[in-house]
Amino acid sequence: MKQMQRGSRLTGLLSQADQQGGLRGWLCLLLAALLTLQNPLWYGMAPAFDASLFAVMGKMWADGSVLYRDMLDIKGPMIFALDALGYRLGGFAGMAALETLLLALGLSSAYRGLRRLGCSLAASWLALLATLALCGFRYYYGNMTEEWSLALALLAFGGFAGQLQAGRFVLAQAWLPALTLGLVFMMRPNNAVLWAAWYAGLGCLWLGQGAWRQVCWLALSALAGLLLVALPLLAYFWQQGVWDNFLFYAYGVFFGHSYGSGFSLAVGLVGLLRTGWLLLLPWAVWGLFSQARGELLRLRAGLLWVLLWSALAGLVANSVSGHVYDHYDELILPLLPLSLALLLHWAGQGWRWAWPVLGGWGLFLLIPHTLFDWTRFEWPLDKVALQMGVALGGALLLILAGWRWLPVGAHGAQRLMVVMACVLPICLTGYSAYLAATAGRPFNATTWQQVQQIRAESSPSDTLWVEGTMPQFYVWSERAAATPYLFFDNVTPGYDVKAKVLAALQAKPPAFILVRGKKLARFRADPHAYSTSQQALLAYIVTTYDEVQPGLFRRRESGS
Repeated sequence: MKQMQRGSRLTGLLSQADQQGGLRGWLCLLLAALLTLQNPLWYGMAPAFDASLFAVMGKMWADGSVLYRDMLDIKGPMIFALDALGYRLGGFAGMAALETLLLALGLSSAYRGLRRLGCSLAASWLALLATLALCGFRYYYGNMTEEWSLALALLAFGGFAGQLQAGRFVLAQAWLPALTLGLVFMMRPNNAVLWAAWYAGLGCLWLGQGAWRQVCWLALSALAGLLLVALPLLAYFWQQGVWDNFLFYAYGVFFGHSYGSGFSLAVGLVGLLRTGWLLLLPWAVWGLFSQARGELLRLRAGLLWVLLWSALAGLVANSVSGHVYDHYDELILPLLPLSLALLLHWAGQGWRWAWPVLGGWGLFLLIPHTLFDWTRFEWPLDKVALQMGVALGGALLLILAGWRWLPVGAHGAQRLMVVMACVLPICLTGYSAYLAATAGRPFNATTWQQVQQIRAESSPSDTLWVEGTMPQFYVWSERAAATPYLFFDNVTPGYDVKAKVLAALQAKPPAFILVRGKKLARFRADPHAYSTSQQALLAYIVTTYDEVQPGLFRRRESGS
């Protein structure tokens, strides 16, 4: 009885949110905060390697430095622009706040989109909640381009769904997908998986109906969104005299051999597999043919086109670099709400396959963490294949067993939805709170002492150089980088990076230089293990700076 009462109260709250935009907005903000509570930037701490690099470059841009001249990394300018805006709003915490706000707006837009497509109220909310839970439990770092892109993709989803429902180009619905396309393209073009799927899907649907004018308007809107965002940035880089650097570091570096391991379809499959989206896809397609009723039946052709192009776009997007990192899977997360909402909707209507498939998807996601180890570093493909093979086998066994022996009717499905709606937020809140208290902190007591000395013995206008892949120190100390060459050592831009770093340090010596401990120990044991320019750089540091802590060097005062 108590469970039924809680379920009715929850249903009533969701019904009110469905009808009242203000309440829905607050609920979306709460859900977004359950995820972004993990973001170390809220607490002045440092997120993952890449994310810390984006944060410090955003800070430097906000403080007046020029992007692609005073700081360099191999990303488009939009990630740094968003971080610069967030820093202006409220320091590093402002970056986290802006990400949270965009995600909340995205959740609201995606929810409205799913409802327009004919998915039930409970299915729409739970699909979004499940997507957030997967992101939070497995992938979330905070301030990664993929996480900003997730928020932007959810924002775009509502506008795409509105046009599919209308059956034609609608400017009031088209402007937001177009604008967000411009934002994500100027951040990282291959993050635009959802945009590629929906633009191509709507285009194929309307061309098949002979509505070529609608396709032209749709294409023009996308082009207008790209130009609206790109042109001011292009003008800025041209005016600042960094046009060539912008073209190379934002886009050109990914062609040739400066970064990446080449195009690989096998790598492209990884994200589609590890998120379980490929497991959901055939059941969503089958359901559209066998279970679609009402609005879903009317929109079936368009949804099938979108699902087809989602598979192709996801495959290509993750094939570009040839690398396998866990956060690359996040490009597929915006595709999940549609498939999940369809299956949850049909589960609520009593489709016998729906809950076994959803349960199999959950087991598929759990197996890599329970039977194997999950790493934040690069994965070899054979490791991915082993884990996915075992996970897929377990999921299919559960699906078949559930269909045969554990049928769930419509009434049971409603109860399961209530349980999910209660359990997932509680678990995500607990996990996010744990990470909020532990993630992004200095590595150990020595690291914390180094940060404290840098902050105590330098001013915010002083610079710092970190020799080694540890950009977190820039965030912990809130100091700008002393040279522009912030990209990691796996980037080979065609010139001697260490020689340029040395020249920059000699021209404007920073207050402190931090050298990674292993690198310093190796140099002292065998200097010839490094290239000539690397030897010269490390020799300059150890001979002209005082080592005040292991690996921490302070600028020597003249005459001392």
